[in-house]
Amino acid sequence: MKRNVIPTMLGTILVTALSIGFTPAANAQSACSTAGAAGQWGYSYSGTIYLPSGQVLLAAVGRITEDQTGHFIGHQTRNVGGSSGEEVLRGVIRVNPDCSGTSVVRIYQGGKLQRTSYLNMVYVNGMKQAKWIFEALILPDKTNVPVVATLDMSRL
Repeated sequence: MKRNVIPTMLGTILVTALSIGFTPAANAQSACSTAGAAGQWGYSYSGTIYLPSGQVLLAAVGRITEDQTGHFIGHQTRNVGGSSGEEVLRGVIRVNPDCSGTSVVRIYQGGKLQRTSYLNMVYVNGMKQAKWIFEALILPDKTNVPVVATLDMSRL
């Protein structure tokens, strides 16, 4: 009986020591940052905007390239109420250590600002994916257009 207790205790001590030793490294890898989000991303979003004339469906697919300071440029094909168009995006993403973040996106068509979107997000799957929700959509004349839309983004 005593012969089994000592190897069991040594095994338990070894596993505990290894677990404690690897915990800081695991926590360091799980922290998110703006620099860590740099790279190329693809995304799609869909939802509804609320105009005085009623609800209008919207959707888009696109890609962005983000630098280590959080600034990005990209392009998308969007469809609003059945009308599609090509757009250029410029913006900034700020990432918190807990993997949450915010973004301000300016959307241009033909070189002219069409709208500015404000979004909140969370990075998941080791910063390989992000889930976003639109917080506000503001037109150039400062009109706030109510919107309910979500965006899914994946690292390319």
